[in-house]
Amino acid sequence: MNLSRRVLAPVFCIALVAIGGAASATPVTADPFVTIGAGSSPQAVAVAFSGEFFVANLGSDSITAYTAGGVLETGRSMSMPAGSNPIDVKVEHGTTAVWSANVDTHSIARFVPGATVPTIFDLGAAIKPDALAITPTDVVYSANSSSDTVSQVKLVGATYQSTAVYARLPAGSAPVGIVSDPDGVIYTANSGNGTVSRITPAKTEQVAQLPTGAPFAIAIDHRGKLWVANSAADTVVQIDPAKASGSNIVSSVRLLPGSVPSRLTVDGADNVYVTSRGANSVSVIPAGASTAVTIQTMPAGSGVFGIAVSPQNVLLTTSFARGVVSSIDLATAVTLQAPVTGAQVGSRVTGTVTATGIDPITFSSTTLPAWLTLDPKTGVFTGMPPTPGSVSFTVVATSLVSKSEPFTVSFAVGGVAPTASPTPPSTVTAIPTATATAGAGGQSAGTGAHSTGVLASTGASDGSRWGIAGAIAFILGVVGACAARVHRRQHA
Repeated sequence: MNLSRRVLAPVFCIALVAIGGAASATPVTADPFVTIGAGSSPQAVAVAFSGEFFVANLGSDSITAYTAGGVLETGRSMSMPAGSNPIDVKVEHGTTAVWSANVDTHSIARFVPGATVPTIFDLGAAIKPDALAITPTDVVYSANSSSDTVSQVKLVGATYQSTAVYARLPAGSAPVGIVSDPDGVIYTANSGNGTVSRITPAKTEQVAQLPTGAPFAIAIDHRGKLWVANSAADTVVQIDPAKASGSNIVSSVRLLPGSVPSRLTVDGADNVYVTSRGANSVSVIPAGASTAVTIQTMPAGSGVFGIAVSPQNVLLTTSFARGVVSSIDLATAVTLQAPVTGAQVGSRVTGTVTATGIDPITFSSTTLPAWLTLDPKTGVFTGMPPTPGSVSFTVVATSLVSKSEPFTVSFAVGGVAPTASPTPPSTVTAIPTATATAGAGGQSAGTGAHSTGVLASTGASDGSRWGIAGAIAFILGVVGACAARVHRRQHA
């Protein structure tokens, strides 16, 4: 109790630990998500079905209400009597009513958001409630470490009735954590004697004895397994309550030395989240894993304590020394880094999908075209389209704690660009005709005809040869004419 109230010097920074070997995601975090104020000492947080959340502020004797987006709802908050020191808070399953454990006024309080005063159930000066549990039928129980007892408040007809000592545990048990299973069976984490107890209307019995340490908080997963934060041993212990004590400790997950695990919760996928006030960190034990991974580290001296996960898969934690609530969005979502444009048949196409979520991230697709490949670590897809048309496939990203909805990637592939064809050479046709006139001696005329010519391998044509012959004939004619003139002059 004294540890949870300690106020340490705030330092404003936050670190996220990424795990190697796969794509690096962008975590969606806010620290602080909301600032309650100096001296408020927020100890616990509870979330309604809508995502609205309520914070128990031990230092300011109040329960403050916030929208899922972190906006303060003054009209839905509640001030407790002075000196109440509310240390835990829970929301009913069937309504929006809120319950608080007021450790220093030995009471449990209930209010409906919007009311001006709470209903107080006084348990007696000797009973100081440390933690609350609410069954699926909205019966409320408190673990009371100072008196080794469990109290009950339930609706009987139209009236709530409280039973200060519903169950009594062995002396020195000091129950500080409490949880209900789906059937309304109650389990307590007993820091005084290192045990876990089970409480039913018929009896109270020991379920497990931890070898060492001090159980400080307890949660239950959807398989019915119990998870216990063992603050003195820096471990989180998994217990199967269906088995006999002495043989029902399933696993013991070790945290870093000095972690001092304080509170824990389980999400819908059976991932277990733990706050450690000694290490100022938030860790997760993924479903089915045997090791814990630190997913958020707060500034030194933050006093990380309360924890809850919303139906919208947002993890909320309180830091009592800094007076803040921090958040991590546990959901995983895929986006396309940039649109794929200009894709052509025979040209390589490349694109990249990215994700938000908790590292490490891996990408997969069951609808990928045969010509495309997807790198599961980097999210890069590449390939050479063989045909034009529309391309569409889906990608799923899997993070440390969740899987995304399928994300559709679509783009168009164009045909091969047309290329210019060479022009074939022209065909040259020559049809020459030559006529010779007979000389004066009465010689008959001679005629000659030549067939159509074609290009030779040298590129010369028959027409060229006829041109040469014509030139020769012209020259001979000139020479003959000159000779005739000379002959006439000689005989004149």
